[in-house]
Amino acid sequence: MKSNSYTIKNLDDPKYYQEINHLTYKTLTEIGLVDNKNDSEIELNTLLNRSDNTNILIAEFQNNLIGTCSVTMDSCLGLNTDFSFKTETDQLRKRYEKLGSFWRILTSIENRTNIRMIKGLIKGAIDTAKIMSIETCVFTVEDKRVSLYEKLVGASTVANKECCISPLIDKKVKMTLMMCDINQAWNNW
Repeated sequence: MKSNSYTIKNLDDPKYYQEINHLTYKTLTEIGLVDNKNDSEIELNTLLNRSDNTNILIAEFQNNLIGTCSVTMDSCLGLNTDFSFKTETDQLRKRYEKLGSFWRILTSIENRTNIRMIKGLIKGAIDTAKIMSIETCVFTVEDKRVSLYEKLVGASTVANKECCISPLIDKKVKMTLMMCDINQAWNNW
């Protein structure tokens, strides 16, 4: 997907892993989940990042990473939602055969209000999920973003609680586990 100012594409160059981890660190620092130390990057889920069951999308402007979103098909490695919402994710596994997840939907600070790019990343994630034969997708969002995803992809709330988003982060935040039907998700736009 190409815009006048950026391109959204599948990750095809491993050099971007470090940039994605740096963007993740910057974002988590900006929202107060990670202390601003000398670290410059954080990899939230190494196993899922490098898994054949994960596709990573990037938004790029002039060869610089400005956004990312990952899509993972459920497997023996699990999903990113297993850490904070294990019981609920297991219940969904029993109900839905082709379960997957969207995760690490991030943009650079300069692009946080670029709704067109955010929609582009989400549209790319939906298209990728369809290619991967995912039928139901789960994801976690901060409570304040629930209504956005209800509108964008017709997502519904499964559960919410105060939790850590990763074993690497000990600060808790109010999160909501959401799910959407991939075949209906884009009909909302």
